[in-house]
Amino acid sequence: MVARNLLDTLRAIFTNHEDLEEGLKVLVCLSEDIEPMVRSELMEQIPHLAMFCSENRDFFPNTIHDTILPTVVRYLTDGSKNKSGCSSGVVRAGVNRPRDMIDQVVPVIIQLSSQESSDDYRTEAVALTASSSPQSLDVTREVIIL
Repeated sequence: MVARNLLDTLRAIFTNHEDLEEGLKVLVCLSEDIEPMVRSELMEQIPHLAMFCSENRDFFPNTIHDTILPTVVRYLTDGSKNKSGCSSGVVRAGVNRPRDMIDQVVPVIIQLSSQESSDDYRTEAVALTASSSPQSLDVTREVIIL
């Protein structure tokens, strides 16, 4: 329930810096929960949270870069199942700095698309690459270079 209500909570407190910091700590705490269902529920909310942060950049200047993207990267590589869609939603919602894509997302794409990875991981890598438009050319170029 906490993950489902996190967006409403952030909407209610986003003008108070101290409360906002605590709300973002909850996001990180949920992303590290030992229960896969908690992490999965959070990931369903992540695209909405990223969109809200993107729309309110004055209050969330680095939240996507510093909190949301690392949370998604950790989730994509944590070994649990049912990952489809969360990463592409975040990319569409708020990753608009090509450097973020190259520094944080491209290494995950490479890791997920390796021959040792399962089909689910490779599928997520393709979805992530495809959804990174308009940065897709930069991302694809960077993947090829690496």
